[in-house]
Amino acid sequence: MTICGKICRCISLLIVQTHMSCCMLACYSDQQHTINNQSLTYLNVTVLDNCSAGTHTLSAKDNDIESLTEASFRISDLCKFYYLGLISLTNNNINTIGKKTFSCFPRLTKLDLSYNKLTTLVEGVFDNLIFLEVLDLSYNSIRHIDTSVFGRDRLTYLNHVYLQNNDLHEMEPWPYVLNSIRFFDIRNNSISRFSNNMGWTYDLREPFLTIVDMRYNNLTDWRDEYLLQYHPQGDVSVDLITYNMDLRDNPWKCDCYVHNIVSRFQSSFFLHIPNDPINLPCETPYQLHNELMLYVPRLNDLVCNVTMDCPEHCICQQQPENQILTVDCSGQGLKSMPQTLPPLPTNYTYVLNVSFNSITEVTWRKYTEKIQTLDLQGNGLQTIEPLAIRETPNLKFMDLKNNNLKSLPNTMQKIVFEMTNLSNNPFVCDCDMIWMGGWIKRSPVFTFGRDMKCTFNEEQYLITEVSNDLLNCSKYLAIGLAIGFGILLVVVTIVVVWAKRCPYETKVVLFKYFGFHPRDKYIVDREAETDYDVYVSFDDENIHIRQWVLMKLAAKLEPTYKMFIPIRDLPVGTDRGDETIKSLERSKRIIILLSDGYEQHGWCAFECQRAEILDFSEGRIIYIKYHDSVMEILNQDPWKTRLNDRKVFSPSGNKSDRRWFWDKLKYELPVVLQKDRKYCFYA
Repeated sequence: MTICGKICRCISLLIVQTHMSCCMLACYSDQQHTINNQSLTYLNVTVLDNCSAGTHTLSAKDNDIESLTEASFRISDLCKFYYLGLISLTNNNINTIGKKTFSCFPRLTKLDLSYNKLTTLVEGVFDNLIFLEVLDLSYNSIRHIDTSVFGRDRLTYLNHVYLQNNDLHEMEPWPYVLNSIRFFDIRNNSISRFSNNMGWTYDLREPFLTIVDMRYNNLTDWRDEYLLQYHPQGDVSVDLITYNMDLRDNPWKCDCYVHNIVSRFQSSFFLHIPNDPINLPCETPYQLHNELMLYVPRLNDLVCNVTMDCPEHCICQQQPENQILTVDCSGQGLKSMPQTLPPLPTNYTYVLNVSFNSITEVTWRKYTEKIQTLDLQGNGLQTIEPLAIRETPNLKFMDLKNNNLKSLPNTMQKIVFEMTNLSNNPFVCDCDMIWMGGWIKRSPVFTFGRDMKCTFNEEQYLITEVSNDLLNCSKYLAIGLAIGFGILLVVVTIVVVWAKRCPYETKVVLFKYFGFHPRDKYIVDREAETDYDVYVSFDDENIHIRQWVLMKLAAKLEPTYKMFIPIRDLPVGTDRGDETIKSLERSKRIIILLSDGYEQHGWCAFECQRAEILDFSEGRIIYIKYHDSVMEILNQDPWKTRLNDRKVFSPSGNKSDRRWFWDKLKYELPVVLQKDRKYCFYA
């Protein structure tokens, strides 16, 4: 191109872009096109008019371009720059890039969008850049990247990605979805967690060759789930090495959550292979500051503070190395054992330190059975409740020194003596502590505390030498037996008197609690050909009585007893008279529910008459008074004669009647073997 031609094209461009202060556009023979430092606010084909179709490099850096769209590089729907291999738009004010903006550049290998104001990478923004190798998006304000941007079968030749100095808050598995990526720089963001919105799963057919630089982020709290979400069955320590992530220079907190990966790493061969990217210094806690996380020498230092349900003024910590939850309430002025402790993870036990308080008595708590170690030294302790020790299957050590204990419950024997410290307690020799001698003797000879002493008659004796003869315990045994027999005699006397005054209630109690039924005179109970245990005769036209029978009486007695309730069990289409007679004859008991309308109900009168004919032995008919008002009728004949010497039960009478109603009713019913009764027999 002649010099004159170049000048003409520059003049033409100046006319179109009247806002430009000067023209520094140049197209060189090597097909490089630059539009630098010209305060461009947008980019389109008019601005690029002097750029030939064969241009290889396009640079428009150091301008004021604010957005890019598909029209920025197209003439109508035609792609002009088919051979473009490099685009540099660094140091502009680009805040948005539309879909398919770069779709005209199938041969583009490098795209530089650094030092702009991008916040989001939308779906399809880099589609058709199949030969792109280098993508520089550093020094923007990117907070969101659509899951499709680095999806499979896209950007298949991409090998270098620069996303440092943006505003990303979570790390997606972008570097691993595309097998071509070799370097992924994501330093100096705000990443605090790993996510998997892409739904990627670990499939390591060949080792990952990608180097992922994640230094200078905000990674503080480690969670195994970060890596397990990609590889649920994987070993997090192995996967961490495999991913080639440089996680240094992050404010790591070395707490209980890192214990699993640290313990796995230290038990693997990776421990002996130098690897700088995993030399992760701990930022907190202060006692582990600058210790390398994966090389922490004392795994029991990896703890987490627990605040939920932690007693006031106490320190609660979860320690995975020993699977314990320590609760330190030492010197906090406690007057009793804490009421509650934090909930335990699976397979954990408590280490409870309540030393140097003012606890005078050890009592049972719901958490007692989960205590492994209990420190009660220096409390002025006086008594220990036997249940507090009995219900401690996990208790391994107990420190009781420097207290005011005069005796111990014999449940202490469940702990081996050498795992206790009982020094400096004023033990008193008495008959209830003779067991301690044998307990102490079972410990090794040189166990601390074997020479403990107790006081008797102002003299000191080795506890191992205290005996029944020394303390004259036989005298106290005789006194105890005499007191015991005296109490037993009083109890038996009370029972006999009560049984004499209330014989019927006594039999009911025996049947209720022991299944003992002192009667054998009901012949009908031994008849094999009976279909029902109970037939219920009642006024089925009264809705209240009907509901009581169906909802309460039946609920209480079935399925233990097989009941026949006419309104419910009479076959449809049959003669009621015949069926009633047949059912009455095949029932062991007949309950007659006496109410206001019972005598006026025709079928009730019929059932009552048939029941009296069948009642050849006392006890077949059971009368229940439902309404108190029927007493006027019952005191007159023929009911007065019918009920002569018969018991009438009432579910709604006085307090005594209501309390005994169901027990007495079941006593009068046929004796059956119930599943919830261990034994049942006749007298």
